[in-house]
Amino acid sequence: MRSIFLKQIAIIVPFATILWLSFNLEAVLGSPRRRGFDCKDAGIRQPYLADTINTRTLYLLGLYLPLIFIILNELLSSRISNQQRSAPGLKGYLVDLYLAAMPFFCGFASERFIKNLLKLTVGRLRPHSYTLCQPISLEGLTCNELPENSPFMLEYTCTGTMHLSSSIYKSFPSGHSSLSFYGLVYLALYLRGCSRHIKGNPGFMATIYRPSAILVQLLCLCGPAMVAISRVFDFKHFWSDILAGALLGSIVALAFFRYSEENSKEVKRILENNFEENAEKSIRETLKDPEAGIASFMQNNKQQQLPVCSITMHGVEEFSL
Repeated sequence: MRSIFLKQIAIIVPFATILWLSFNLEAVLGSPRRRGFDCKDAGIRQPYLADTINTRTLYLLGLYLPLIFIILNELLSSRISNQQRSAPGLKGYLVDLYLAAMPFFCGFASERFIKNLLKLTVGRLRPHSYTLCQPISLEGLTCNELPENSPFMLEYTCTGTMHLSSSIYKSFPSGHSSLSFYGLVYLALYLRGCSRHIKGNPGFMATIYRPSAILVQLLCLCGPAMVAISRVFDFKHFWSDILAGALLGSIVALAFFRYSEENSKEVKRILENNFEENAEKSIRETLKDPEAGIASFMQNNKQQQLPVCSITMHGVEEFSL
């Protein structure tokens, strides 16, 4: 049990650090790379529009919605059946909720960190960059005043009143696209796991959602697709930005959902082996000293909140996991 706890702490601490870094990366690494541009490039002269999908809605789709589904499924599963969980009661619910939610948060931290790191290192201009910046060269020339044979402006100063500091250099990849695809692709995989084996999974989503599994998964993918497309029509990103963001979010979701399955299997296997060892020890003690053996087993069972076997003064009557 101690080894499980230490291993999980060793996983949580680095990813908590990564999550903190992801929201403070610019303060740590500095401003994004400042790139020059071609004054004849019409792609960066688009108008500045308000976001169709704002940040609050983005986090609702990419973070809170999947998390709510995970919590509800684990909660209702624990009420339907305690026998198929890591342990009965509240402890079993908390263990399985942790095993389901922890990889999701680790993936969220990784997605945010990779996305922000790419934004700072690539420094691609947004489609509305020229409109916000209204640049002038170090010689005080605007794009219209530069020679036609030298339209490229490498060093410049922004004079626009709508200038949003370093935001105009963060086009690649699309953060809206990556987060929405991460959260909803992960949710689609999670729901698929709930419906895959009804007999082996007591989740309420298994019986409700399995008949329409493909439809529900398609709905989970329609959400991030609409978010990504809105970023192009709002002139916040180019098509390549949203495709890169979708690929990033999907790959991280697949990787951490796979890790979630492997980690859950390993932890439950260790818990089962630990219970079996305690049960065998208690059986041996019961055969030698029935009263002391029963007291020892009940104490172990009380601590672990695991299924019990029926033990009488005459030995073991029934045993089941």
